[in-house]
Amino acid sequence: MLNDQTFRQLATLDRQPCVSIYIPTYRAGHNQEDRIRFKNALAEAEAQLLSSGLAANRKEATRFLAAGRDLLDEASFWLHLSDGLATFIAPDFFHQELVPIDFNPFVFVGDRFALRPIAPMLNRNERFFILALSQNEVRFFEGNRYSISPVVIGDLVPAGLEEALGGQLESGHLQMHSGQNAHDSAIYHGHGSGKDDRGEELRQYFRMVDEGLMKMLHDERPPLVLATADPLAPIYRQVSSYPHILDKHISGNPEQDDPVLLHEKAWDLLRQGRPDAPQTARAKFSGLMSADRASFSLDHILPAAYEGRIQNLLTDRNVRRWGAFNRQTLKITYHAERQTDSDDLLDLAAVQTYLHGGEVHNISREELPRTTADANALYRY
Repeated sequence: MLNDQTFRQLATLDRQPCVSIYIPTYRAGHNQEDRIRFKNALAEAEAQLLSSGLAANRKEATRFLAAGRDLLDEASFWLHLSDGLATFIAPDFFHQELVPIDFNPFVFVGDRFALRPIAPMLNRNERFFILALSQNEVRFFEGNRYSISPVVIGDLVPAGLEEALGGQLESGHLQMHSGQNAHDSAIYHGHGSGKDDRGEELRQYFRMVDEGLMKMLHDERPPLVLATADPLAPIYRQVSSYPHILDKHISGNPEQDDPVLLHEKAWDLLRQGRPDAPQTARAKFSGLMSADRASFSLDHILPAAYEGRIQNLLTDRNVRRWGAFNRQTLKITYHAERQTDSDDLLDLAAVQTYLHGGEVHNISREELPRTTADANALYRY
């Protein structure tokens, strides 16, 4: 799962040559087609190594890409993919990411890895949490628009109502038969006060869950999406100390929902009535341009990215702008066509924007605030 640490390792790896391979893939059912596409990409990488002089001969190029070719024979790997496969190869280095992004096939050989296609996966303002809560289970996830990953919380929270209040439930006047139906309802039998006792048991359980999570979330601000039965959601909101719980929740017993399904449901809730970054950029762009805090000139954007001034970078996802950038003079030399020493200037801008705390958005040309340019940027200052 791509994270900030991995991205920074890829962005700063000082080993040449660096081979970056991006191919679109199917989640299932087309493994042979995916393998052929990857095989063709390896052949393209070999050709680029030879044409650039980074490999002395075909034997050396083949040996350099051996880890990628070995992967072609791992049949099990190709059975469970995502929407895209990103592969990075350098001397004594091999890394892959299965990503929920559909991108165009692309192979780049140079002195660094090409990372613009995956940079949006780490946009900070799109982070959110999911708390999948039932009477039998507590799971917690961190996600963004493109991905979700589980967070280990076993040492912070009880595993369920029975563990949280097991002693009371075993020895007290209540006996609970927890159901597995869609509403995670529980039927109580005994000599107590029924609903009042049930509500108090749940509140005690949820307080224990919240207290444990707040040890981790005390300084966090991303929205938290509850995945729980309808009767349980208002009870948890009532006892929770986390101020950023989304008003709407994923309804039903979440025990049978896998992380991918929870991610899809959570993102559907989060994006309702919420303008995304490109929409916000379009609304602000003209005003910021007049204040000299936005640009659609790559001559200005690329130096600004290295200086850490870009808050939001929006690029045409279907375009690459070839050239060379002098980091001492901050001047660009443009190449009309890709040359053996060409770099993707948009990729350079994207990587530096992210490394300096900005956000990267790869979108269609029509979504850019200024559609005449390959990139638009909103500055911090």
